Amino acid sequence: MLPPLPTSAQSPPPAPQQSSAPIPQQLLGRWEARLPIPAPTTASRTVTLIFDSQGNLFSLEKEQKEITRFKYRIEGSPSQVLANFGFFMLLGNVADQQMLLTVLIPPTTSVSPSQNLAAIDLRQWTPSDLLIRLRKISSDTTLPPGVPVVDPDDQLRLLAERARESEARTYIGSMNRVQQAYFLEKNRFGTLAELQLGQAGPSAETRNYRFQVRLSGDRQSAQNVAIPTRDGLKSYVGLVTTRSEKGEVITITALCASQQPTRQVPAFSKPRLVNKQLQCPTGYTRLN
Repeated sequence: MLPPLPTSAQSPPPAPQQSSAPIPQQLLGRWEARLPIPAPTTASRTVTLIFDSQGNLFSLEKEQKEITRFKYRIEGSPSQVLANFGFFMLLGNVADQQMLLTVLIPPTTSVSPSQNLAAIDLRQWTPSDLLIRLRKISSDTTLPPGVPVVDPDDQLRLLAERARESEARTYIGSMNRVQQAYFLEKNRFGTLAELQLGQAGPSAETRNYRFQVRLSGDRQSAQNVAIPTRDGLKSYVGLVTTRSEKGEVITITALCASQQPTRQVPAFSKPRLVNKQLQCPTGYTRLN
């Protein structure tokens, strides 16, 4: 029998001690957990958790292309395992083959998954009614070969960067389309001010990107450029030009992304067509 775990009707667990207790041998290895999928479904998913001797807790799922590394520590006597997942924590008593862990809710939206567990005051966390049952499946702590290991903070940062870059891609795509419409009316491409994007598109600068329009001398070609205002983001270039087809002048576009994060404005040059396709500047890859 496992000792009783805290529930929402009981007092919150005590604050952790400053030094972690020794890691019990029976904790090390692979554990299988069935985690509930949020409402409205009542389904669950199976997750493998690997506890190693260095305080690392690795989470992997069957179809997952990467392994996420969290932190855990051992508290008190009898030994309790405390695992930090950022948006919640798990607390439970260490057992040989099965563990029942209580989900703890943070006092704010989340904490950093890499935060030092010794600095977290559990008295500010609320035990929930949700319990996670773990079943030990082996004592093996080795990770699957060839699968990258990522930290959750890195995942959150990458997600934020992708969201910011998505904003720039959307805006440059809109600028390309507005340039095409402007050319149909004026027989030339327009400056940023002339495009009058207003609510439909970017101003000269947002929190994450600065936007420019660069025109050829005859205004028959344009570059719509999104340059990040912070490090770690890719730049984007929209190319717009014309070509003749069956005696008519038509506009063609391309959306390009820098191959690496950069805040450098690409050199402006006359658009190159290969097999009637616009070629991106050096260091950029076509997205459409």
